[in-house]
Amino acid sequence: MVADMEMNQRAITWTGLLAQWTQAAQASLAIPEDQDGPEWRRSMAALITLQAVTFALNELVDIPVAERPVARDRAALLIDESLDVLEAVWGSIDQAAPESINSIAVAAEAALVDAQYAGLTELWWSGPDRYVIPAIDLSFIAAPHNVGCVAVMAPGTIVLPGEPVAWWIDREESYLQKLLQGCQVVGAQRPHQVYRSFDQHGMALGDEVLDLDSPAPSAFPLLVPLLGWGERIGHFPIPAEQWHAQQVVAMDRDVVVDCPAEFGPAASNGC
Repeated sequence: MVADMEMNQRAITWTGLLAQWTQAAQASLAIPEDQDGPEWRRSMAALITLQAVTFALNELVDIPVAERPVARDRAALLIDESLDVLEAVWGSIDQAAPESINSIAVAAEAALVDAQYAGLTELWWSGPDRYVIPAIDLSFIAAPHNVGCVAVMAPGTIVLPGEPVAWWIDREESYLQKLLQGCQVVGAQRPHQVYRSFDQHGMALGDEVLDLDSPAPSAFPLLVPLLGWGERIGHFPIPAEQWHAQQVVAMDRDVVVDCPAEFGPAASNGC
């Protein structure tokens, strides 16, 4: 089906993307021959909408950054409305509806979750030496630049090779790319966090890199969420010089990083 969807990605809008996938869903979705009953006929419009929204969300990265927040909201509304229709028809989608209908509903909800991270960009430090985060001018997330999501390690943080130092969503983030020289831009499915463990004496034991969907360990998170969908949600709690001095003492020995293999120092992306 994807091969049949020829579009100009530079000009596509959410409305246009959804319209094209709606046409594709209308052409491909049909009532099973052995299930031609009133419930199926009353469900068809909702099922077409769910399939169209699912495929459109999977290509959300193809529409302009500024339009993605509105597209997510509209997609969520269409999914809710379609699920309400199916619930009214079948009583319970996951228990009473046919498995094929339940699968379409589950896929749409999963696509909406994944769409939160459409266009995610991360910066990773590949080494070979340690790296120190420089001073950051927080005006880069002040109005009119307070859009999307941003997380970055605090100034003064000692970074080990094979760690993400920043990530952002729904932004064209030139400031951090210029500031954090030597770090490499990497595409990812989920944002990552770096957790630093310490012993009872305050000495660093090691770092662990996990995506945000993973359970958080009992360790100190290094990336600070600063902006969440346009709202300021965090700040750097410790002055950079003080924070750096604490780490110099805590990391006065070899410290290792446990990170996903696809992002490790030997990975093709260099991170």
